[in-house]
Amino acid sequence: VEEMIRMGGIRREQARSHPDKNIITRAVGVAKDLEVDFFEVGLKSGDIVLLCSDGLTNYVDTETIKNIVENNDKSVVVDALIEKANKAGGGDNITAVIVNRTLPL
Repeated sequence: VEEMIRMGGIRREQARSHPDKNIITRAVGVAKDLEVDFFEVGLKSGDIVLLCSDGLTNYVDTETIKNIVENNDKSVVVDALIEKANKAGGGDNITAVIVNRTLPL
């Protein structure tokens, strides 16, 4: 579905409920060659990076995730996100990791 968004076929709002949203187009270990998306993002002290699975994003909207990350002690953010997803249905495995950039480069 992300590819459909990039190509202009659907809007991001439509992707959340699209019937093909969970189709995997690339996976490690399936074929000898793999096309990998790679990009760099500069981080400043205080920036937070959240890596998560669709088990979180399918059950908790982006604004709620942002509010939980920004308004909770970093030691409880992951548990709070997982709890929110489980309360919203939690019908998939939920993975979440945060990285907090605290030191200058």
